Amino acid sequence: MIRCLIVSLWLTGLLSFPAWAETAVPNSEDPSILREAAELVRTRALYPPPDEALAAARDVRDYLSALGDPYSTYLSREERRVLEDLDQPNYAGVGMEVIRAPGKGILCVPFDAGPAHQAGIRSGDRLLAVDNKNIAAASLELLPSLVRGPVGKPVVLTVAGADGHKREVKVFRDQVNRRVVESGFEDDILKIRIYRFEKETPNLVAEGVRSAPDQGKALKVLIDLRGNIGGELKAALDTAALFLPPGSLLASVTGRPGVDGLPKRHQVGPAGGNYAGRRIVIWQDQMTASASEVFIAALTHHGAAITVGRPTFGKGLVQETFPAPDGGLFIITTGELFAPDNKSFNNKGLPPRLPLRDSGRDKDYYARTKEAFAVIAKIMTERATGRSQPQSP
Repeated sequence: MIRCLIVSLWLTGLLSFPAWAETAVPNSEDPSILREAAELVRTRALYPPPDEALAAARDVRDYLSALGDPYSTYLSREERRVLEDLDQPNYAGVGMEVIRAPGKGILCVPFDAGPAHQAGIRSGDRLLAVDNKNIAAASLELLPSLVRGPVGKPVVLTVAGADGHKREVKVFRDQVNRRVVESGFEDDILKIRIYRFEKETPNLVAEGVRSAPDQGKALKVLIDLRGNIGGELKAALDTAALFLPPGSLLASVTGRPGVDGLPKRHQVGPAGGNYAGRRIVIWQDQMTASASEVFIAALTHHGAAITVGRPTFGKGLVQETFPAPDGGLFIITTGELFAPDNKSFNNKGLPPRLPLRDSGRDKDYYARTKEAFAVIAKIMTERATGRSQPQSP
């Protein structure tokens, strides 16, 4: 599966942290694991390490760290089994996703009204420790096993805010339902909140549009992507295709020269564009990442949407998973995403068309939204008269 997100996990399940995972030592005694990793890196990795990295590597994780890429990693058979057991019903979590930011560490993205959010964890807080266990070197994929436990039992998260101030937050675990899309019609605006880009996201978004009073192309659509750290690339592309005419370029993916199928251009198919021409405003923030950024870049480039908020996260790399000889899993960065104008947003993010005037007050989103709908209406009018040009995000 190709995913264009940091391999992030909603921290809502599993047993307490297993003893074997505390040291995070892969089963690298088998030299075939390191050899297989080297072959994958040689043929598929976007950023191959220097030749001497293999000889100097202590184990497979040490070798993959030489890629200079924070997203490529290896999971042993036992660690992979942990991930596959995440849906055990008798345990609960804190209702939070995590994302690794180069140079910043692991950042928190709590669910609205979830246990972590209610306890005081804020989006963008840096996660430092779980029950006094330092997680700086922990595998992102295994963090759920640190926070899960019985319903009602607390876990202490040590976090640091934007000002660097450290604090300990006691969060009481609970069962958390993972939402994908929510929609509703309020005043004269269809509001769609996309929490994740998953297989069902395009259909859920389409259902939301169909549920609104029939206003045709005059329909105002507000799409909220705040805190959406990504998901499946195909789901993001298919969702964007709902709002763009057939043939529109959505994104391009480039990888190692000579790899079959790359570079690849993604376009809206002949059956797409069922809701093209609607007036769309997108809310974004600093935790809007990856697949969400692909969605934004596609719609804004073609003048189909106006963005309001803060600059996005800036994660434009694609990972693929490959089986390891021991039953484990390699996660390798194999490509970079480009907007329709062939610009990279990796480590840069996408600036909003209308930034918040007061970045500390979310109510400014509402004031700027009114302005944004006026701007998109003007763009639509100019397009109808043949005077408009596609806009970069």
